[in-house]
Amino acid sequence: MRECNVTLLEWNQIDLQRRVACVHPDQAKAGKSIGVPLNDEAVSILRSQIGRHHIRVFTY
Repeated sequence: MRECNVTLLEWNQIDLQRRVACVHPDQAKAGKSIGVPLNDEAVSILRSQIGRHHIRVFTY
């Protein structure tokens, strides 16, 4: 199982229209994809990261 860590979050896991982040099956303990609802603050933070990196949401 791959570690689930916010620093490993990729843009292909984010759906800002639906306000959901997807945890891939290989990152989830049960081995199933998980949709994580995003609140207003999370969406705002994610939008502030747009354009900083083409794959990763958060960079150092």
